[in-house]
Amino acid sequence: MSAHRIATPEALDAWLAECGHFVDGHLAAVGRVPSGRVAARFEHYLRHGPLPGDRLVVAVRELAAAAPTACTEPVPLYPAHFLEEVEGGATAGGLFVETWAPGTFRLEAPAFQVRELSTVERRTAPSVQDDRFTAVLATERDDGFWVDAVGALLGAPVVWRALGGGARPAGLDPDGCFLQLAADLDTTSGGVWHARHVGRARSFHRSSAGADLWWAVRTVVSGVRDLTEVRTGNCTFRPADWLGYLATGVLPPAGRLRPVAY
Repeated sequence: MSAHRIATPEALDAWLAECGHFVDGHLAAVGRVPSGRVAARFEHYLRHGPLPGDRLVVAVRELAAAAPTACTEPVPLYPAHFLEEVEGGATAGGLFVETWAPGTFRLEAPAFQVRELSTVERRTAPSVQDDRFTAVLATERDDGFWVDAVGALLGAPVVWRALGGGARPAGLDPDGCFLQLAADLDTTSGGVWHARHVGRARSFHRSSAGADLWWAVRTVVSGVRDLTEVRTGNCTFRPADWLGYLATGVLPPAGRLRPVAY
């Protein structure tokens, strides 16, 4: 599409509003040419789905300055970063746009040229958080189960502890507590945070826990016979797929990483 010129704060605000201020969009690229022209390529979602394999429709738009008076850009650029929003307004010498990408991107110029480059379709990629997960069990396990099972796997005493505290008896903390090796209590403040949720969901979050402890917690959970699913990032794993992922680091097809109800 042909470009059109934006020379007033009102016109800039109208264009940003049309693009939803690129909330949860992306700063995909920043390009410079020898003449001094700077062009930023933004993406915003016309259709968005959070689950692996969801259909996405993305509008790709360019905002360019033929004669920029100032330009600050993050190095390196992270095109997959989700923007909070893009702001714009007036400066003493014209207009500006600014966002956190992460790192500040700010472009100032007497005027901008904007155009829509394309509309593309994609699929939501699986995203796993390797420092946390939630397990759903068909049968409740008491707090003693976790310290006993993790400790037996490691061959070392494992205890419950509050943040920065010493060992505590199991069951004292209704919302959750940290699992930690007894030998590491004096050199750490946390461990693996273990939180209860409605039903039989249990969350585990690695916080100042060593690799061996985190491995043992994930292994114990994966071996629970009545494990029904594991949730992490935007993925929901069936038990066999979770075991496979822990063993190989390879994700199953996106269709098997969606909640069973979908």
